[in-house]
Amino acid sequence: MLTDRQLPLPGRYLWLLLILLLGAYPRPAQAEGENRLLRVKVVPRSGYTRVTLYFLEPPSYQVSRLPAAGRLKFSGTDSPAFKKLRGVSGPYFSGLHFSQHGPDLQVEIPLKGGGAVRPLYYGALSLSLDIGPQSSTAPPPEILPGREPILSGTERFVRDFTPPSRSALPFAPTDRKILQKLLSPAEVEQFEGGEGLLYREKGAEALEVLTPFLAKTGQVKGLAAYRIGEAYSLMERYDAALKSYREGELLCPEFLAQVPSLTEEYAEALARSGEYLAGRHLMGRLIAAYSGDAYQPALINHLAQMTARHGDGEIALHLYKLVAERFPGSVAASSARMKLADREMFTIPRDGLKPLLQKYRTIASEAASLPLRDEALFKVALLQALYGPYQDALEHAATYEKMYPRGIFVTIVRNMREELVYIAYHELTNGLAQDGGREGREGIVKLVTENRDYLSRAFQDPQFAPKVSRAFHDSGQLSRELDLFAVLAERTFAAQAAPLLMQHLVEDGMALGRQSVAEGNARAFVARYPAHPATGRMKELLGRLAFDRGNLKETSGWLRFLSAKGSPPPVHAESDYYLGKALLSASDYRGAERALARFAAAAPASPLASDALFGRVQALSAAGDCRGALEVCRQGVKGATGENADHLLYRMGELHLQLKQMREAAASWEKVVKEGKEGVWRTMAQESLNDLQWRLRMARELSSPSKR
Repeated sequence: MLTDRQLPLPGRYLWLLLILLLGAYPRPAQAEGENRLLRVKVVPRSGYTRVTLYFLEPPSYQVSRLPAAGRLKFSGTDSPAFKKLRGVSGPYFSGLHFSQHGPDLQVEIPLKGGGAVRPLYYGALSLSLDIGPQSSTAPPPEILPGREPILSGTERFVRDFTPPSRSALPFAPTDRKILQKLLSPAEVEQFEGGEGLLYREKGAEALEVLTPFLAKTGQVKGLAAYRIGEAYSLMERYDAALKSYREGELLCPEFLAQVPSLTEEYAEALARSGEYLAGRHLMGRLIAAYSGDAYQPALINHLAQMTARHGDGEIALHLYKLVAERFPGSVAASSARMKLADREMFTIPRDGLKPLLQKYRTIASEAASLPLRDEALFKVALLQALYGPYQDALEHAATYEKMYPRGIFVTIVRNMREELVYIAYHELTNGLAQDGGREGREGIVKLVTENRDYLSRAFQDPQFAPKVSRAFHDSGQLSRELDLFAVLAERTFAAQAAPLLMQHLVEDGMALGRQSVAEGNARAFVARYPAHPATGRMKELLGRLAFDRGNLKETSGWLRFLSAKGSPPPVHAESDYYLGKALLSASDYRGAERALARFAAAAPASPLASDALFGRVQALSAAGDCRGALEVCRQGVKGATGENADHLLYRMGELHLQLKQMREAAASWEKVVKEGKEGVWRTMAQESLNDLQWRLRMARELSSPSKR
C-alpha cells in the first residue's frame, strides 16, 4: 500500500515504477471509457486535508480552479455516488461532490477560508489531493529585491520549456523500393521531396507537397496520411495530426513498425490532444522496443515531458532521475539533469546559489549537444539575474549574448539585461545620494556606456537622462557623454528623452569647441521639435553662430522670431543685438532699432551696449527720425566717457545740422574740440566746425549786397 509521503525509489524500484507507469502494451481503444473510481480516503493533516482517490486504471484528468471551488474531471470514468462524502469538511473545504457527465466523472470541492486544491500524482492507480491554504502551495522564491520583473518574465517559460527537437528517434524516409512499386518516377521524386522538407522541419511546405497524394487510395494514401500527420505535428496542430495518424494506421498499419519515429510523434499527438493514457502506452511500447539501445534514455525523457505536462510532476521527476543515473555521459542524461536542476531554480534560498550554478556549469561543460550548452549557460545567466549582484548578472548576460548571439534564449537575456541595467542604475544613484562619491558617478557612466543598447527600461524613468548627464558632467566626461547621447538620441526607446539628449549634445559640442556638432544638432532639434520650449534657445545659438561667420542674412532668418508679437524675451539678451545688426544691414531700420532697444534695456552693462547705442542712432537716422536719434544720443551721452562721449557729441552735431539747428550743431562740436580727448573725433569735430563756420561766413557775405 502506498504511504501518504512520497517514498524514495532508488535502483530497481525506479524500473518498477516505470513498468507500472508504462504498461507492456497500449490498451485497446474500446477500453478508454471503462475506468472506475473505486474508493476515496480522507485523512486530516496538520494545516490541510489529504484526499486520495483509487481507480481501476490510471486516470486521465483535468483540474479547473473556480472562484470558490476546485473541480476535477476524469475522462472515461464512472463512480459510485459517494453521497456521504458531501458532508465531509475541513478547515478549507466543505464536502466532496461526485457527479456523472456522460462518460466523464466530475468531482467538485467547495472551498472556504482561502483554500486551494493541489493534485499530487503518487501512484499509477491513485491520485492524492492536498486541500489547504493557498499560500502553502508555492512559497515565493527568495530573489533579490527589484528582480520581480525578471522572475515574472521567465519563471513560466523555464518551467514549461521543451527543447525544439520534436523526436528522440531519427527521421526515417520511406523505403524508395516501396514508393517505386506504388508511384510513377515523377511522383516518387515529389513524395521524397516532401519527406525532405519534413526532415528539415518545414511543416507547412511539406504539407503543400504531400497533400495531393491523399487523392490516391490504399497504401499510398496511408503513407501520405502518416507524413501529413508529421507536417501537422511540426506546425503544432495536434488535433489534425492525430486525425492523419489514425487514417494512416487504418490504411497501412505495418508502416508504424517500419518507421519508429512516427510512433513517437503519434504518441505525442495523442497526449497533446487529450488522450494522455493512449499516448503514454504507445511511448511505453517504444521504450520497451528500444531496451538497451542508445535511443532509450531520450525516449524516457520524452515520456517524462509528456507526464509533467499532464500534471504528474513527481513521476516525471523520477523518470528524469532514472535517466540521469542509469545513462551517464549521454545527451539524454545531461538533459535529464537539466530538468532536475530546473526544479530548484525558483525554490533555492539565496545562500544556495553557488551549488545550483555549479550544476548548470557542469552540464554546459560536459554536454555534447549545442542546444543543451546554450540552455545551461542561459540558466547560469538567469540565476545570477535573480539571485546575484548586478555586476555578476550583467557580466553573465553579456557573456551569453557574446557566445550565442542567435541563441534560443537571446531575446529573454536581452530583456533581462535591460531590467538589470535599470536595477543597477537605481543602486548606483541611491548610493550616490548617500555618499556623493566619485566612484558612484563613474559607476553610472560605466554602466550606461557599456550597456547603451539595453537602456530601454531605464528610459521609462523620466529622471534617468538628467541623472546620467549629471554623472557625466560631475566626473568631467563631456566627450563620452557627447558620443553616447549622439547614439541614444536616434534610438526609438529614448524618444521621450530625445529633446533633452539633443540639448546636451548642443551644450557639450559648444563646451568642447566642436561647433559643427553643436550646430548640426541644433538644426536637427529645430526641425524635429518646432514647438518645443527649447527651440527658441536653439535658434538663438544658430543665429549667433551665423553672426560670427558674418552671414547676417542667415542671422536674421534664425532670430526674426524674437520680433514677433507676444514673443518671450530671448534666453540670451545678446540675441537681440545680433538680430538688430542683421536687420540694420538689411535696411530694416525700424526692426533694427526695436531689437537694439530691447537689448539696451535688458543688458545696459554689456560690452556690446555702446555699439548697440550707435546702431540705434544709425537706424533712426536712416529711417528719417533725426529727433529720435538725437534723443538716443542725449540719453547715451549722460553715461558715456572718453571716445564714446566724443563720438556721441560729434554725432549729435551731425543730427542738429540735419535739422538745420546750426547753433546747436556748433555747440556740440565745440564741446568735443575743447573738452574731448586727442583723437579722431576731436579732429573730425574741428573740421566740421570749421566747415560750418566757413559756410556761415560765406552765407553772410553773400547776403550783404542785398542789404545794401
